[in-house]
Amino acid sequence: MKTILFVPCVVSCALLLGSSVGCEEGESAGEATKKAVDSAAQATGDALGTAGEAVKDAGAAAAEKTGDAVQAVSDATLKAKNASIKTAEDMLAEIKPKVDGWAKKASEATGVDKMAMDNLVKGVKDGVSGVESKLGELKNAAADKWEPLSKELGNATSALQNAVKAAMSKFGA
Repeated sequence: MKTILFVPCVVSCALLLGSSVGCEEGESAGEATKKAVDSAAQATGDALGTAGEAVKDAGAAAAEKTGDAVQAVSDATLKAKNASIKTAEDMLAEIKPKVDGWAKKASEATGVDKMAMDNLVKGVKDGVSGVESKLGELKNAAADKWEPLSKELGNATSALQNAVKAAMSKFGA
């Protein structure tokens, strides 16, 4: 900004200098002014070149910082995605063996208890399928699709947890 303000000042000074310094021997006032203006133009060109280089350097520095920020966001997103995946996988690893035990108990039951137990097992199995489906989508999701899928996975895990609680109340842990 200072360089841009410098340009009119240089031109004004050159014109003033050309008219007040006087002419060299055999030189008219017009020629002296032309030399002064040419000199001022050269100084202005040099100043603009320097300003252009400064702007270029500032732009490169800003681009580098932006790239660093984008990489940091990308890394954080990947960590959050991986944490969601691990949490869901751990949950499934804990629940699946219980489902098998509950299904066995339901198959051995009779009457009204059998029907209730079968429904509870079906609810948990449906919940497991829902979580596995959302988990598969999340694993294959691009960075821009991760957040909505993570919320869907959260909804599916909540539904599964509710089904597991209902089954545990009937079957026990």
